[in-house]
Amino acid sequence: MKNLCLLSLSAVLYTILFTTQLLTISGQFTYEQETDLHLGSECKNEVNLTGVCTKASNCPRVKLNISASKICSFDGTEAIVCCIRTSHLVCYNYLFWEGKIREIPKQQFFIAGILAKPRQFPHMAAIGWKEDGEDISWRCGGSLISRNFLLTAAHCSTSRKIPPNIVRAGVVNLVKPEERDPVDFDIERIIVHPGYKAPSTYHDIALFEIKPVTTFDDLKPICLWPSKQIIGSDLLGMGFGTRSFGGPQANELYVGPLNYVPQDQCQIAFASRQSEELSNGIIEGQMCARDRENERDTCQGDSGGPLQLSTDSSWRYKTYLVGITSYGEGCLGPSPGIYTRVYAYLDWIERIVWPAYFA
Repeated sequence: MKNLCLLSLSAVLYTILFTTQLLTISGQFTYEQETDLHLGSECKNEVNLTGVCTKASNCPRVKLNISASKICSFDGTEAIVCCIRTSHLVCYNYLFWEGKIREIPKQQFFIAGILAKPRQFPHMAAIGWKEDGEDISWRCGGSLISRNFLLTAAHCSTSRKIPPNIVRAGVVNLVKPEERDPVDFDIERIIVHPGYKAPSTYHDIALFEIKPVTTFDDLKPICLWPSKQIIGSDLLGMGFGTRSFGGPQANELYVGPLNYVPQDQCQIAFASRQSEELSNGIIEGQMCARDRENERDTCQGDSGGPLQLSTDSSWRYKTYLVGITSYGEGCLGPSPGIYTRVYAYLDWIERIVWPAYFA
């Protein structure tokens, strides 16, 4: 009981000190009564950074100052603050290249897209298997999310007898020289989500820790989408994979627009599936996307690659990673493609990639 009292007193003192800090910083006590968000609710601060309503004593001090301008509600005497998501705070500090995706002509039908421009997608990478005396076999894609971590699909670490050992970024052609040399990374560690169990498609997400390089000029990490809600329906898929089911590897980066399929429709599309891959239908950690005209699709070799969302000017950055290419029943099949929903795994990603924010 004594320890409980001390803990409660500590929470009260923390809230008093926190409130004093607010008064000092802003000159007023900011509490939006009409919002009245509860513990665990998604929230935003006044500069549009996304966070989670968290007890002030549980919001790491490194994030508390930027979270301090928004109080969600109170738990007794303790303030519940909008504690900014680590990945969104890191994104806020990135110096992003903000290129514009060129409009994709409708007359160019494709599976994996039209050829990307150099430097157009500076986060895009290919995952390869390199053996002595043999050419590199490029079988998966991934997204740079920091200087030393790549986000990809879990099945990309288990699809062959040996794990991949090389990541290549900074180019749109994997086998032919361009005006710049590719940036190759050694894979130092593969961290597969603990819930992934092949051949199931659930929790199909993995982090590859890559050996940092000094030259990062042509590369930029991509922001992680911080919200459960998807803005609009326009997404963008890409990869170095095949351009037809069972066809040869393209080894060139092709991109194409896809449309977000609402979660209820995604679940209906796979509700009757009884397979090892989808034994429980679609779960919250998955999402669907497809081309409404059924002319475009990700295909073999595109696994692990990004499904992107481009936002309007109300968001600080324009491009976010919302999904990871995971599973499909053929290419351009009757059902939409299945992607791992990045938002569902932010807590797991953040604690591995940016542990200093939780100290």
